[in-house]
Amino acid sequence: MSTKPSPLFFVFVDTQVYRKERLNRQSSNIQSLRRRVYSGSVRVLSTSVLRRELAAQALTIQNEFIQATRKAVANSGVAELSGDARIGTLLDLEKNQINSTKIKQSADRLLSYLQADEVDIPDDGLSTIFDWYFAGLPPFGAKGKKSEFPDAANKLALLHYARSNHVTVSIVSGDEDWKKTCEKQEEFDHYDRLEMFLDEAVRSEFVSREFWSDEEILTSLTPHLKEITNALQREMMRSSRVNLGDGQMDSLSIQALDLQDILITDIWEKGDSFKCLGELTFEAEVEAQFSLDDPELANILEEEYFGSIVRTAEIRFQLDGLDPRKISNIQLQLTDSLDFHVPLRYTG
Repeated sequence: MSTKPSPLFFVFVDTQVYRKERLNRQSSNIQSLRRRVYSGSVRVLSTSVLRRELAAQALTIQNEFIQATRKAVANSGVAELSGDARIGTLLDLEKNQINSTKIKQSADRLLSYLQADEVDIPDDGLSTIFDWYFAGLPPFGAKGKKSEFPDAANKLALLHYARSNHVTVSIVSGDEDWKKTCEKQEEFDHYDRLEMFLDEAVRSEFVSREFWSDEEILTSLTPHLKEITNALQREMMRSSRVNLGDGQMDSLSIQALDLQDILITDIWEKGDSFKCLGELTFEAEVEAQFSLDDPELANILEEEYFGSIVRTAEIRFQLDGLDPRKISNIQLQLTDSLDFHVPLRYTG
């Protein structure tokens, strides 16, 4: 009888990282993590503390959505919208806590979706946590914070699991205390962001990093630089926000583009080829022209911008086999909006 191979990675994803994904099972990062779980290369770890924290975050996300909907209705200027039965039901959620139990259960559904194994705190855990507390060891420090004891409980459970199973646990967290913890514990590896962990897991599953380096992928993208530049220009025009009062952006062009780094966050087979998803970091020299409707602003502000910006974009592309030299069908989407501050004042 065949046995399932041991995972390459045992990973614990911190609450705030799941929060960034909005606990959404359909987010590209969660989808990639699940694919790694089903391939057998990754095992996701959870704790009872994490489960409760995610339930609280689910309610927070719900309330943020309700508040945003309230604001949109209030600012819409459409009186009939407030009387819409569907809107009324939605806005009553906050007052009546309708479906709050279901909302909390979304945390359980997310962890079940990832087939997460819940690890336990050892019987003498409380004594160990207080030893760390009085010694000032991470996650405890000089400045107290609300999450220190939950973080300590998670740390203890994961340490116990790592030592009992003789494995290294990957911790994905942007929290500085987790980073300090991982520096002191050989049982832990640390990743600031889920994208960084996925890059490591995906490449380990599919290809050797030595033969599929960042430099090789970026070099393979160079012949497509004009295509990438045009796509990024369209994205910047679509997602830019300019602080111009009644003004507007008329045009934007990229004068020079430098592809700096790439993280590969997912790979999956599609027919005879492979689909790849990643995060591309680039620096662009940008020139933009604005129209200022206010004559007073036009007298004191420049109506053009030229400067260098560094941004990230989600990149999708297709590979013939797993050969990075055979890239096609490139698609790009900025990961955040592009904010232009008030244009430079005249200096003369």
